[in-house]
Amino acid sequence: MNTAALLNAVRAALAQAGTRLEDLSAIADRLGVRLFIVGGPVRDGLLGRSLRDLDLLVEGDAGAFARGLVRARGGRLQLHPEFRTAKWWPADIGLDLAGTRREVYAAPGALPTVIAADLDADLLRRDFTVNAIALALSGPRIGALIDPLGGARDLALERLVTLHPRSFWDDPTRMFRAARLGARLGLSLSDDSRGQLVSARAGGALARISLQRVGAELDRIFHERAPMPAWALCRAWGLPGSIHPALTDVQPSRMLEAGARLAALGGPSLPPEGLLWRALSDAVPPSERLALAALAPRGRAGRSAWLAPGSTPQMLAAISAATRPSEVGWLLKPLTPAARAGLLLGGEPSVDGWLAWWERQGRAQRTVVDGGWLLAAGIAQGPAVGRALRAAQAAAWDGAAAEEQRQAALAAGRG
Repeated sequence: MNTAALLNAVRAALAQAGTRLEDLSAIADRLGVRLFIVGGPVRDGLLGRSLRDLDLLVEGDAGAFARGLVRARGGRLQLHPEFRTAKWWPADIGLDLAGTRREVYAAPGALPTVIAADLDADLLRRDFTVNAIALALSGPRIGALIDPLGGARDLALERLVTLHPRSFWDDPTRMFRAARLGARLGLSLSDDSRGQLVSARAGGALARISLQRVGAELDRIFHERAPMPAWALCRAWGLPGSIHPALTDVQPSRMLEAGARLAALGGPSLPPEGLLWRALSDAVPPSERLALAALAPRGRAGRSAWLAPGSTPQMLAAISAATRPSEVGWLLKPLTPAARAGLLLGGEPSVDGWLAWWERQGRAQRTVVDGGWLLAAGIAQGPAVGRALRAAQAAAWDGAAAEEQRQAALAAGRG
């Protein structure tokens, strides 16, 4: 895509958000600021891809520009002056605005301190040359490409190039970003940049950042439309083993295949990212998962899924040795769908059959007995009710009729 076509694509994206490029440009000129798009949208547009995340970059007072937008065009505004950012909703779709800045790292791997700067300094703080290209959206040079580091050339050469030798030390998450962007866009790290990555990884750069930041990058990879090529690059560069030795040889693609097999057996269709996280969790010894729980996606659900019981050789052996559905039911009931998919990787032929029973029948099968009936039948409230319900459920799984389930419950509750 040439720059004229890119500018037209920006016009179309802004129109979809409920505003016009000409209006934004006029307001910027009136307020004495310069307006750009930079990074991903420019890169993707030059590659002929659809524009994603059309963020606007303001050289000058981004807050004043944001307030000027609201005065002139209306809409809703949210300001974050401490980060020199704002978000403007001209309609239903919001546009992010950020002031140009540079970043200072107090120590390798630390989060940066943000300082106001001009466009050139802002481009120099970025990760790769292909993300350090800007397109002017205001002033006499509207539509001009600003590319001081040769990012467009590197795009044409299909390569990722860091901006300076300490890039992966300053921000080690860039290692995962290189894998994600390289796989998605078909770009390879230049020889020098790859040498910098390997040196930083071997020197322990990843240990300088939090597990939360590493986990966020893994989650972005797992949410890619095609995550496995990016994971293959991570493995080739030794990144998983730097997180934990147990992750060195994990091949999550097998878990994706297991998820498809589980669905074919009657189970739910599972999102790829959940299966991939399960593959990592299963690889870590259960006794060590808690120490790595910060890796898991944010929130209680992500942590719970990481810590949930998974496939183990002992569980596979128990399922293979089972002779009654109830034996298998109690083993499978605590497992998440992704953990059940992991059982299919154990190579035990009988597991497929038991999982088919569970997915198509067992997990939905309920006993006719409930707590109210048990109390009315004279079972004392407390642990006896739990024993009775468990016995009734086991009987239901094993094919007992309603009356047999009741008798089993009463026997267990009174025993």
